[in-house]
Amino acid sequence: MNTLIIDGRRCKTKAQTFAYLAKKIPFPDYFGGNLDALYDILTAYQEQTCFRIRFSKSIQTNLGNWGEMLIQLFADSASANKNIVVEIN
Repeated sequence: MNTLIIDGRRCKTKAQTFAYLAKKIPFPDYFGGNLDALYDILTAYQEQTCFRIRFSKSIQTNLGNWGEMLIQLFADSASANKNIVVEIN
């Protein structure tokens, strides 16, 4: 299983967060740059991958409600796709 570490301290703005995630997750050219598009990518992920979200409190502090939705999106994606596991701390 592949492991991708997402450092919440690097997620300071929405744009910066998507740019950071694009370095970790292979986004297609047509990626919409929003949470719905990210959910679509994660739920269709074919490679067995563990996403370790570290410093999740930084995401919530920096991005407020949107950051909370992002963290929940990863958890929901893992519930919908057996190929991914999400660890949040």
